[in-house]
Amino acid sequence: MKGIIVEGPSDRAFVLELAKRLHIQVEARAAGLSWRKIAVYARELLSLGCEKVIVLLDTHCRSASDWRNLVINKLGERGLAEELRSGAVEVCLAVHALEAWLMADREALLKLVGREVRVPSSPEDYCQPDKVLDAVFCKASGSRRRYYKGNLRDVRALAAVMDVRVAQQACPSFAEFLASLKDA
Repeated sequence: MKGIIVEGPSDRAFVLELAKRLHIQVEARAAGLSWRKIAVYARELLSLGCEKVIVLLDTHCRSASDWRNLVINKLGERGLAEELRSGAVEVCLAVHALEAWLMADREALLKLVGREVRVPSSPEDYCQPDKVLDAVFCKASGSRRRYYKGNLRDVRALAAVMDVRVAQQACPSFAEFLASLKDA
């Protein structure tokens, strides 16, 4: 079993649906960006018997390498240095946000929203992919209100139909996360 710590409920919904599709048993926790909560959840998941805990965070328009170093330092300061060194706890990053992964498969979006959509061919190039994804849903629904944000049903639906290979090709950070998730 793998443990996964993410920022919020939509990220949690995504990883749970993805793991279900891939037949990988996971326990997932949402910790926001609280280093204390992330450390507590990492220890809890390891104590529950998880062979590895993946800390999956968005880079939020930051440099991925700088953000990874900061995350590792913060978690090390909270007593996880040995777990990080041994690989029991691993940091994975979504560039710039997990929503980039959800936009990677245009065909999946078409199935979900029911009309042709315009999304970037390289979703990780956009600093705020959640806003791009939100615009897709707003346009498809004809609404000006925020439609996608926080809609767990849509996140699960996209995760259920997205082509994982397409997402891996479009989003290198997704390919890295997937490799970590599948790794024993």
